[in-house]
Amino acid sequence: MTLEDLEGQIEIVVFPDMYRENLNTLVEENIIVVEGEGNSRGDRVSIRASKLWDLDQARAQLIHRVHVHLRALGLDQTTL
Repeated sequence: MTLEDLEGQIEIVVFPDMYRENLNTLVEENIIVVEGEGNSRGDRVSIRASKLWDLDQARAQLIHRVHVHLRALGLDQTTL
């Protein structure tokens, strides 16, 4: 299958078992998060999927906290 965003497209390799397990997630125009191994052959790049989530599942399972790092140089109360 092919995923597309504003930057371009990438081929995602999804094996049959994973495809069957994620039929409800793999719907056209659905936003998904893919974890996997990247491969390149010539000018073609692909990802072999090891996990798939829809956006709600990814938020629930992957986001535990947010860290914000600020460079202290030049910061004061007015710039914060």
